[in-house]
Amino acid sequence: MSITTTDEKPAHLFPASLGKTILRPGGKAATERILEACHITSDTLLLEVAPNMGTTAIHIALIRRLKKTVHV
Repeated sequence: MSITTTDEKPAHLFPASLGKTILRPGGKAATERILEACHITSDTLLLEVAPNMGTTAIHIALIRRLKKTVHV
């Protein structure tokens, strides 16, 4: 396995080069608990800041049938 520095890869790819596959603390279960506590409805406007690939926002939009999302 070759070690790559952050200077050579985008920041979100560096942990993956070290074998990291889940980049969110608490994993998917923690994310689901947070989403339940937020009471997101289809009328909720979702703002995702620094979304990387937008996986979580896409998941939320599909599951909650959101009408609009914003990614910055």
